[in-house]
Amino acid sequence: MAAPVHVADRNQRARVAIAVVVAIVLVAYSWWVVGLTPFTDRMLYAVVGPGALFVVYALVSVPLARRGRPKFQPRKFGWGWLPWIVAIVLIGAWQMYTLFHSPRTTYPTVSYLINQVTSRRPLRTLMFLLWIWFGVELTRAARRA
Repeated sequence: MAAPVHVADRNQRARVAIAVVVAIVLVAYSWWVVGLTPFTDRMLYAVVGPGALFVVYALVSVPLARRGRPKFQPRKFGWGWLPWIVAIVLIGAWQMYTLFHSPRTTYPTVSYLINQVTSRRPLRTLMFLLWIWFGVELTRAARRA
């Protein structure tokens, strides 16, 4: 006789199955999007679409997640943001400096380097998936705040 399957086991299997299906759909969607012709309306809608969905999801889910919690309290001042600010300023300064010098092979801009890395479709797909993941994490962070 087969061992009984617990409801928790079924729920766990269902969650894993859903996660696998979502991952497959995201990879397929990303592969399709990065194959579109750049700077077209179709590409614009395909890229902006997920961002708009995250905005709508955040607007709906964040207030629901915060229901019953005390009102948002601003965090105390800390230095955790400083490395990010320094990195962004340095990258921006590098971009501006190299933008006004020639040739690109001698003075590569950040965008030039990224274009070299993402010139292959699998790497562009990975970058698009990372962009989607970043949107998911921003939404999760907003729900936890």
